[in-house]
Amino acid sequence: MASLTVVGACSTVDGVYSKGIDAYAKKNYAEAVPFIRQAAERGHVDGMSILGAMCLFGRGVSANGKQAEYWLLKAARAGSVDAQSIVGIMYATGQGVARNLPEAKKWLERASQEGDKHAKEMLTLIWDSARR
Repeated sequence: MASLTVVGACSTVDGVYSKGIDAYAKKNYAEAVPFIRQAAERGHVDGMSILGAMCLFGRGVSANGKQAEYWLLKAARAGSVDAQSIVGIMYATGQGVARNLPEAKKWLERASQEGDKHAKEMLTLIWDSARR
């Protein structure tokens, strides 16, 4: 309950996100969740991306592929290159979601076009192995 009071006391979405990311950086994931969630719900793109990753890997919350996909897709569609890369990798590997190579390729290509080196590497790995 104290977390909710503190979250409500933050007047800006950036302030809420900042409090959450400070706790996240210290690996205090459970403490970070209410701040990150509120930032995400208020439209903070990085908040959406971090919340999606937290849901995917079970950091501060129970691992939940559907919630991870929801938040990461929101962030990816809003232009987060990190989220685009993570969504692509999720679809490529089937982690948290059903494996979907066409969707994986779409998101990895978007991230790759924005300069994400991990997305480029994943594209190469996936499609080189698919050709063998």
